[in-house]
Amino acid sequence: MFAKFSKKPMRNSCLESVDFKKQQCPSSKKYCRYNEGNSKRLYTEALEIDQFNKKTNAKLYFNRATALARLIKAKEAISDCTAALKLDEGYLKALLRRAKCYMDIGEYEDAVRDYEKVKKWLCTSHAMLTNDAVLQNL
Repeated sequence: MFAKFSKKPMRNSCLESVDFKKQQCPSSKKYCRYNEGNSKRLYTEALEIDQFNKKTNAKLYFNRATALARLIKAKEAISDCTAALKLDEGYLKALLRRAKCYMDIGEYEDAVRDYEKVKKWLCTSHAMLTNDAVLQNL
């Protein structure tokens, strides 16, 4: 009548579900990981487990985008990277993947915009680390 709730954190169960489903694939891992039907379906199922877990869902969107990009489905990959970035604005890997996909489809202005965001983020991070190092030496 009532669903039983696991004592495990939802984040772990989401990732365990994806790992378990990957292991069920009878063929090679490479085929399993990048086969459009399996990858897209598995990551979509995992995204439905806990819609409120933003960090995990951002990773799932990114992983699905990676699989789609390898299948030369750049526009779908861009959409998933954008979804990941909406959930986690500082997700550098998703920003880089989206920029590469923009390059792949010839949308160079969007790619440059994303690469400039990456550069700004890296410069800011470097400056913060430098300031921290200076303050520690005082």
